[in-house]
Amino acid sequence: MVNYAQYQNKIPVIRNIVIENQSNDVYRNIILRASCDDEIINDSQIEISEIPVQNSIQIKDFDIDINSQKLSELTERIQTQIRFQLICEN
Repeated sequence: MVNYAQYQNKIPVIRNIVIENQSNDVYRNIILRASCDDEIINDSQIEISEIPVQNSIQIKDFDIDINSQKLSELTERIQTQIRFQLICEN
C-alpha cells in the first residue's frame, strides 16, 4: 500500500529485492526495470554490472518513481501491479 503521506515522507515502496543467478553463466550489464499499467508509478530502472555464477545480489530500497500528481488526485483506494523486467547482455 502506498499513500500520499508515505510518498511525502520518502518511505520506500520496495525495501528489498533479491535476484538469483542459478545458471552457470555470469550475467553482465543488467537492467532491472519496473513499470505499471496505470499512471501511479512511472517507469523506473537501475543498472547492475553483473551477477556472478550461482550467486545472488540484494537491492535495497529500489527507488520507484511515483507519480505524485496522480497519487494526489486519488479519492479512493485502487489496486495496481508493479511489473519487473530483467534485461541482460548475455
